[in-house]
Amino acid sequence: MIFNKVHIIVNPISGGKNKKEVGSLIQKSISDACVTSKLFFTSARGDASKLCKSALISKCDLVIAVGGDGTINEIASELVNSNTTLAIIPMGSGNGFARSLEIPLEVESACELISSGVVQAIDVGKINDRFFFLIAGVGFDAVVGEAFDEHNHRGPLPYFYLSAKEFFSYKPENFQIICNGKSFAISPFQFTIANGKQYGNNAYIAPDALMNDGLLNICIIHRLPLYRIFTQLPKMFLARLDNVPDTEFLTTSHLKIIRDSDGTINVDGEPIKEKAVLEISVLPKSLKMITPKFSSSLL
Repeated sequence: MIFNKVHIIVNPISGGKNKKEVGSLIQKSISDACVTSKLFFTSARGDASKLCKSALISKCDLVIAVGGDGTINEIASELVNSNTTLAIIPMGSGNGFARSLEIPLEVESACELISSGVVQAIDVGKINDRFFFLIAGVGFDAVVGEAFDEHNHRGPLPYFYLSAKEFFSYKPENFQIICNGKSFAISPFQFTIANGKQYGNNAYIAPDALMNDGLLNICIIHRLPLYRIFTQLPKMFLARLDNVPDTEFLTTSHLKIIRDSDGTINVDGEPIKEKAVLEISVLPKSLKMITPKFSSSLL
């Protein structure tokens, strides 16, 4: 595959690591796959979105996102329903998006995929006016995501530490769910809407999710008592969450969540303040991406 005009957008501090030198390395590594390329760095949240808008104005046919799931979300959100293709070089804390699509985590291998992979269209989730490409959630993970966002350190260990800390003070919210023609009230520990298979770091919340089937996978953990943590939670890392008691799975193309009040939601790992009513839908095959020729997340 040869691309005429390529913009590389790098978040230099995603995952807590400085990537200034990685940008030029990527530019050299993909030189055989592109005619011209330009390198850009973000310095604040929102920069990736602005830089991607500029790439579209410049009529780029490929944008390469270098960073974590939050950076990828910013960039991919601008490319929905466009003719520009997205490639990713995963360099975040969890890299759930790349792991779900089986995109290599090593920089060199991910760069090679830009030449050897295929362009495929994947589904995009939408929650109110925001797009998500991997996971959206309300409940415990949104609370932990907010704490993690305010924390000074990145990586899985701080995340697990904050999860343990928040667990003892967390009180489930009340939700009214309208899904597949049914309405029901629940107060779950966690309610996750998944386009991809996992949160990141091989924590599988929706092992059966496909990213181009026109459906979203819903995982509801109704309750998670303390005594089950050490016996049941490891099943998430074995892709066996279906064996955890009080866990329910659904698939749908649209649902509505009505909460008691406005609050935080998790959108691809980023905590976002949203209205009490959440309208969630899927946009089938609306983002062009470079992926491996064969991926268990794609039909």
